[in-house]
Amino acid sequence: MDGLRVRLLSAVLVLSSLVMLTLVATAGSGVAAPAQSAAGSKAANRVIGGLYNRRYCEIFAVSPAAATGFPLKIYNTIGLNDCPAEIWDSLDFAAIAESEGVFVAAPNGPRRWVVDAVVGSRPGPARDLGGLMMREVARAVVTSLSPPPFTLTTIERNNSWIIRKGRTIREMISPGGRRFVMQAYTNTIDPGLNLRTINSIGSNPLAAMPPGWKFRTRKLQRKLTVTANGEARIVRDGLRSVYQLYNPPKPKKR
Repeated sequence: MDGLRVRLLSAVLVLSSLVMLTLVATAGSGVAAPAQSAAGSKAANRVIGGLYNRRYCEIFAVSPAAATGFPLKIYNTIGLNDCPAEIWDSLDFAAIAESEGVFVAAPNGPRRWVVDAVVGSRPGPARDLGGLMMREVARAVVTSLSPPPFTLTTIERNNSWIIRKGRTIREMISPGGRRFVMQAYTNTIDPGLNLRTINSIGSNPLAAMPPGWKFRTRKLQRKLTVTANGEARIVRDGLRSVYQLYNPPKPKKR
């Protein structure tokens, strides 16, 4: 059993940057329900700002495989703290798994956002997980715990990422021309990654870019809003940076 637990934990670590299920809905629902009242409308329009290059962490609480896949609960530090290293590094994930009544608790992070704000998130209440305050932000069932880089995954989500005018964005472009904009990065694979060096991910062999894929950066001439209305399509690179599919806005007519 311990060997299986170790193998599952290893697989979840591969999965972790791909899932990016955070901020999808009211905890436990999987999909945000349409607002039905003034209070619901206020929740749907909630804004969490000041995210750009902010550090955050996640914990995946993984239950044993069911008929449809592996049930996950995702906990995130967003809006609560910047995942202090002294706390994160001392967490006992086996003890957290036991307290949560799950098969394994897997760390995802630390990571850093490259969006300025999120609109429409409805995370759960703050909880203490092993000494770190976190929120349950999503639940999901995944069929694979070890998808390869650049696997296209559909996530049930209702929210919008906001990136302000003047920011440099990083895009992955598929052979068919579809564009994916970076949401977050981590230096857990390459310790040299930071806000400057992620601009050269395209030449980093650890990114594991398949033939035909392209990486580029560009400076925004106006605010960018990347919205998921019910679902988002994402990919991760070999460095565990995460990108969401979007349609770039058409240039303004002069």
